[in-house]
Amino acid sequence: QALGIYGIKTDLDLRTNAEANNITKSPLGDDMNYVHIPTFKGYIAVNNEGQFENYKKIFKLLADSNSYPIYFHCYQGADRTGTIADLIEGLMGVSDEDRIKDYELTSFSSGVDAYRDVSMSSCQYKFIKMNISAIEKASTYQKSIEMYLKDKLSLEDSEIKSIKDILSGKVNVNKADIALIK
Repeated sequence: QALGIYGIKTDLDLRTNAEANNITKSPLGDDMNYVHIPTFKGYIAVNNEGQFENYKKIFKLLADSNSYPIYFHCYQGADRTGTIADLIEGLMGVSDEDRIKDYELTSFSSGVDAYRDVSMSSCQYKFIKMNISAIEKASTYQKSIEMYLKDKLSLEDSEIKSIKDILSGKVNVNKADIALIK
């Protein structure tokens, strides 16, 4: 049903091979663009050189208007997916307060062990912003993410602009509406 309602074109799977049971195509259908980019430990991995290439692939996919709408997920829909969602929202200038509330909703994901605390005092979510801000010091989190995308992931300014234009609705993709589902 999601395919018809949202017109999903790309299934971005962040699970490990074992978690994905070594599948090679999307369970959403044969016509789906299935992109498997296994990542690990979302929060900590943003500044792990071993994961830069994976994050680069993810953001290059987000910069391609032909990929939209994109459905992205991991095993529980909280940590790795939450990290990507936070980076996207931070890039788009979403406030800390709203990003934290969005993250807290992952508490309702099946299998999530602990309640996600809005204060961030008891969860690892705080490491995303802390890690990005530590490696890319800028006046805002949004600027830090932009610098991270350029300096650590080697994205071009045009690719970063493309992501922002697509997600802000300045670029018409696939349909008038963009659906990013997590």
